[in-house]
Amino acid sequence: MPDESIFKDFTLKWQQVGIFKIAVLSIGIAIGSMRPELFKGWIPFLFLLFLISGGYVAYVWWKQ
Repeated sequence: MPDESIFKDFTLKWQQVGIFKIAVLSIGIAIGSMRPELFKGWIPFLFLLFLISGGYVAYVWWKQ
């Protein structure tokens, strides 16, 4: 049985770290906004941005 752990080490390039930060920032704004009326029209875009950037980081993690 191969050692497949979700806690394996992996390395990101600086561009990939930037994409990861965009994912975390967008989901943080969409979920935890203290003033939801300011971001009401942006929430679908923020979730889409999170899905794309988070999916890319997950893909990089999975391939390493």
